[in-house]
Amino acid sequence: MQRDGVQEITATSGTQTVNDATGIVYVNPATLAATLTLKMPPNPQDQDIVNFQFGGTITGVAAVVSVLTMAANTGQSLVGAALTAANSGNSTSYQYRKSNTTWYKLF
Repeated sequence: MQRDGVQEITATSGTQTVNDATGIVYVNPATLAATLTLKMPPNPQDQDIVNFQFGGTITGVAAVVSVLTMAANTGQSLVGAALTAANSGNSTSYQYRKSNTTWYKLF
């Protein structure tokens, strides 16, 4: 289920947790993020989908995040080959399955 919430992440380091009820996350730092961890929402609903879009301020094919970690929240798991770096224009999506508390990569 696609949620209506939108969140923008402008941090260039550290761990950033996606808010509950967020469907779209814009990862939009003003400068290159050397190391960034994106953590899934703490209280997802069954079939929630979170879409991550990279870039915006940084345009072209420029790197947005050099070292990217996609992480599940406490009590959750994440399945699928995650992005390990991101350029402007990259995107990825995950869908949550409540029965096994797992986020599945869609693309």
